[in-house]
Amino acid sequence: MRLGMIALFACLSALPVPQGLGGLWAQGVTLVEGWVCDSLTGDPLEGATVVAEASGVGAASDSAGFFRLGIVPGDSLLRVRALGYEERCLPLPAPFPSFLAIRLSPATYGLEGVEVRPRRYRYTHRDNPAVALARRVIAHKQENNPRARGDFRLPLYERLSLSTGDPPLTLSVREARGEYAFGAKAEGDTFRVHTARHRGLDRGLDADRTLSRNLEELFPFVDIYRNELSLVLSRFSGPLAVFMSNIHYKYFLSDTLTLDGEPCAGLAFVPFAGEAYAFSGRMYITLDGRWSVKKISLEVPRRLGLNWVDGLRIDQEFERDESGAMVLLREDLYALFSPFPNTPQLRVHRLRRFRELPLEETEEASEAYYDRLLRRRSVRHGLRVVEALVSDYLPTRSSFGESRLDFGPLSSVFSANSAEGFRMRWGGMTTAVLHPRLLFSGYLAYGWGDARLKYEASAIWNFAPRRYHEKEYPMHYLSFTQRFEADYPGRGNAFSSADHLLQSFSASQTPLLMQYVLRSELKYEREWGHNLSWVLRLRRERSRPGPGLSYRQGLLGGSTLEVDQLTVSELGLQLRYAPGEKPYDSRRGRRTPLNLSRDVPVFTFTYRLGLPLGGGTYRYHYTGAAMDARFHLGALGYLDVLFRADAYWNPLPFPLLHIPETNPGFFLRPGAFVLMQPLEYVADRAVSLFLTHNFRGLLLHRIPWIRRLSLREVVVFNTSLARLSDFNNPLLHPEGLFHFPAISSAPSLAPYMELGFGLDNLFRIFRLDYYFRLTPSVAPRFPTSGVRLSFRFSF
Repeated sequence: MRLGMIALFACLSALPVPQGLGGLWAQGVTLVEGWVCDSLTGDPLEGATVVAEASGVGAASDSAGFFRLGIVPGDSLLRVRALGYEERCLPLPAPFPSFLAIRLSPATYGLEGVEVRPRRYRYTHRDNPAVALARRVIAHKQENNPRARGDFRLPLYERLSLSTGDPPLTLSVREARGEYAFGAKAEGDTFRVHTARHRGLDRGLDADRTLSRNLEELFPFVDIYRNELSLVLSRFSGPLAVFMSNIHYKYFLSDTLTLDGEPCAGLAFVPFAGEAYAFSGRMYITLDGRWSVKKISLEVPRRLGLNWVDGLRIDQEFERDESGAMVLLREDLYALFSPFPNTPQLRVHRLRRFRELPLEETEEASEAYYDRLLRRRSVRHGLRVVEALVSDYLPTRSSFGESRLDFGPLSSVFSANSAEGFRMRWGGMTTAVLHPRLLFSGYLAYGWGDARLKYEASAIWNFAPRRYHEKEYPMHYLSFTQRFEADYPGRGNAFSSADHLLQSFSASQTPLLMQYVLRSELKYEREWGHNLSWVLRLRRERSRPGPGLSYRQGLLGGSTLEVDQLTVSELGLQLRYAPGEKPYDSRRGRRTPLNLSRDVPVFTFTYRLGLPLGGGTYRYHYTGAAMDARFHLGALGYLDVLFRADAYWNPLPFPLLHIPETNPGFFLRPGAFVLMQPLEYVADRAVSLFLTHNFRGLLLHRIPWIRRLSLREVVVFNTSLARLSDFNNPLLHPEGLFHFPAISSAPSLAPYMELGFGLDNLFRIFRLDYYFRLTPSVAPRFPTSGVRLSFRFSF
């Protein structure tokens, strides 16, 4: 997915700039379009007037700086004016150009006989009137914050545009009109959309709204009264934070002016350190004794070194309502992104007006240009490549949304491992275009090492019609799956990610032990409101040992019996609760790297019951629980925590017991032990903890020269405390139990521990870790240290 996001940036940034969108609107009238911006910053100017001097026809630029003007023969000069900028006269050549890029210079005013000499001083909070004013605003936060007074509901018009090039080409425009609610009953900020429209080049990429969801995650609602503000997947200390403002910010008094008839004092703020996750900007405070914020501008310092971000600014304006509370009137967000230095930038402008406004009229000329551009073979094929990288599937029709069959996942077509050798997999899935409720998926795989054919076939009946695929929110379906696959105990779920291309690069010299599993499964899944879902499954599994693995059952008298196969039947229930999680409709699921929303905690509970049905020979009970959460620690970065607990309550052969998940590959997988070998330990009770602390450059960003690399420190600690009950230990009770493989043993009383130190943000997309095994190795051939690599998309 990280490669897909990079390719998306590069593809959108490299699109050609239109050479002409003009045409004749009426006989003798020529349409001229243009863009007005600040000559220093490149920011668009809203409200700039463009007037043809001869005819007197004029137009004003919109919030994105664009204007459209119809001129007639005889017009040879344009006058462009904007408040605070020098007037510019622009001659019109013949024939008239169809697009103009106009840059205005800020007006400057000189003072004669005034000499200003700066002197060095030491900033202090003590007896500082600016700090005193900031403390008054913070002390009155609860009175001025509308969220503290109750529920508010306001009409909202939102427009988000993506553009690139100079003059800019608008790649896409998203518009929405609805109701914005916040307060205790609203359960946080919510935007209930009544009408929406999306036009542009990325309509095919956003058919399942995954791109729109990620844009919402990158640019959420900004509440300046909160202690922490979320932007581009990062947490910033707010200028009105209760405790941290004096630590992160310097305050300065600036000008005093009148806004909407209210006298206001200007208060500028900058971070104490450029490496801190804090804003620079200015706010205007009312001087009526309420100390309300009338206007504020927040800007991310460039020295912070956010990945992909060249600039980010937010402007907000407030007005007082009938109750006396200051409510948000307008918000403008400007962001500049580039995949690499000195590459074309992607401009993002989000406009919000808390007023009842209609959607803007569709620009037919722009729509016609999009259609012409999409008819180009290079653009069409480029977008299909980006779509395939992002979705991991290749549609069989060139037009998105018309394909009845998609091939994939593409990341598993080629792979290799020590047991199967070189492996190829051909698979696909039908879409809702073929049938809105009944969907099919499956694959065929072949390994040249074991010369065995593997397969999977699934039929899914959805109780609600799908737009494109079965994993769209909310999921409510019944499925039946028949699968024959190679399973590697201790390597995780072999039916999902073990044949991923990146898992082919092994860092372990220990050969994988394999078993072949034939599984039949009937599954019912339902997603309820409030982020609760549950899965009920009934399955039958028959396992046969593969190369290097054997099922040797102990008998009375110390003899053993070679068992040809192991059959179990079970009924399972899994509950999942993720408070605050947003719907995400990717075909890879909610926890895929495609989903940029990673802050919500996820709790799961699992129960499985072994049944003596369909040839099943074991009756057992299994319970498991897990928690996956991220904790933001302010200036100390963030901590990712994954906790698991597993318990088997009955005597079982070792293939059915708990085998810790390991990571023998060179590329990291979350939730797996790095230096533990597959099948090294077998247990029936286990508690595992995975801690990853990313300091986000807390130390490295303060070291000269190294700071330019934007590296970030990472510390990892993984541990597991496992036990094997006496009734599951074949050394104590060999009758009826399977003997452990030679590589396996019961866990000791001491917990397993490993420690890792990493450098994140290498070339913006890699993380390199070096791990140490703190627990003594049970075999001298097992490595006690190693290097691992992973792809990381972060800001």
